[in-house]
Amino acid sequence: MGGRDVGYGTARVRALLRRLLVGAERERLRATWRVLLAGLLVFQLTETASVRVAGVVGSRAPVVVGTVQAVVFGVLLVGWARYVDRRPLADYGFRSPPTWAFDLVVGVGAVLVAWTLWFGVGTALGWTTVTVSLSAPAGPVALGLAAALVAFGTNAWVQETVFRGLVLKNAAEGLASHTFDARRAVLAAWLLTVAYFVLIHGATRPRVVVDLAVAGAVFGALYVHTGSLALPVGAHLGANVVGGAVFVPSGIAGDRAAVFVVSGGVPGPELLNTGVPKVVLGYLLLLGWVRWRHGEVGIETAVATWTRR
Repeated sequence: MGGRDVGYGTARVRALLRRLLVGAERERLRATWRVLLAGLLVFQLTETASVRVAGVVGSRAPVVVGTVQAVVFGVLLVGWARYVDRRPLADYGFRSPPTWAFDLVVGVGAVLVAWTLWFGVGTALGWTTVTVSLSAPAGPVALGLAAALVAFGTNAWVQETVFRGLVLKNAAEGLASHTFDARRAVLAAWLLTVAYFVLIHGATRPRVVVDLAVAGAVFGALYVHTGSLALPVGAHLGANVVGGAVFVPSGIAGDRAAVFVVSGGVPGPELLNTGVPKVVLGYLLLLGWVRWRHGEVGIETAVATWTRR
């Protein structure tokens, strides 16, 4: 009897653990665990491993860390897709290369236009002063800009793939498998991802929290509208490069490569002099592109659907 009771108890524990860990598909972890692990394991492991490997290489220059980060994350993503998510890589939002690359360039271009319009109006009204810099703290400015593009590009690809392709998609799938229809599941997952995006960055200052929340909302919305990572990666890359290397605030201009140096600012709330209004303007421009390209601006409900590998 004792042995039978122990065996029965062990079976019950195994069944309970399976219900807690395995989703309704019975082939992979529950969406809750996939969402948490994507941010806490994949994202953090990529960041930590990249810095340590770059240290072993002997350089922590942004271009070196960015290159290492791309390799580390690429390996993790392939393993994650195969053994945890059990889906093809294309299901994360990577479409046909020519179309995907073109949309990415459009995303970068829209942000560049938004920043240019913002500072152009500010200059015309006498609020800001934009001066040509074309300088870098060390070496030619072209080399500094290329290094910034590699570092920022890798960072944008990693973050958008994790927070939109992995977190938002898995959250939408999990919500859709319960009481939400696909449309509401995608919208709820989008809101959850915005909060997750802010929390994982550890921001505490109100201005930074708002900045991150708006950026996360915009990048997530571009993914929700299209089901593709091209526009989110492009807009994220554009915000980083244009705001960090093209139009550089005068206070940090000496620390990085810069095409233009911006001084002064819009009178009023401090938030107007962050990336928030420019990112929103870029989003509005991209909404026009999405509408022209797809005929409408809607919610891609396929985001809540799992495609088995």
